[in-house]
Amino acid sequence: MSRRSLATAAVLVASLGALSACSGDDPEPESAPDVAAAHGGSEPEASDSAQPEAWNPCDGLRVDRLAAVLGTGLEPDRGTEAAPRCALVPTEEGGPVLDANYMVFADGLDAAWETMGAPEDGDISAPDIPGADAARLVVATDKEGVAATGFVQNGSLIHVVNAADTAPYDRAALVEGVTTAMTQLSNASARAEKLQAP
Repeated sequence: MSRRSLATAAVLVASLGALSACSGDDPEPESAPDVAAAHGGSEPEASDSAQPEAWNPCDGLRVDRLAAVLGTGLEPDRGTEAAPRCALVPTEEGGPVLDANYMVFADGLDAAWETMGAPEDGDISAPDIPGADAARLVVATDKEGVAATGFVQNGSLIHVVNAADTAPYDRAALVEGVTTAMTQLSNASARAEKLQAP
């Protein structure tokens, strides 16, 4: 897809990130999260004096389910201890990629969205994500590829899910993958709120 379209999601995330401090709370993993974390990574220490690890969105994602929706094998990439991340990369070259991040923004997604302004290209919707206070989805497509960014708010916590695929692509599957990840992260938000990034 065009660099302009692919950049839409990145600009939205950067704009929202500038409005808030990245943070993470440690949610208990879902019934069977297959992956680990992006902004931190491990379970908090039992000791009161120990600084808990920050929440990693991969702890709230069920990779097998997302792989089934996207129609490709996915491998989690949690980065390193010094540079954590949460990316799901395809096991076969040319497949869709998905990553997740989060931030704390006390005024909520609606206020952040007004401050950011609507993107110049892409279709915008407000999907119904169970348990979420607010959600937005931006999808940009052209002959070269498709990119989607989803924002899901639970309290002051906003998870951001990005996904992209190049032609030939399945737009509906990519959108379903993003909304499925948003739902999984919304379900994990109570766990996430227990950890705050240092």
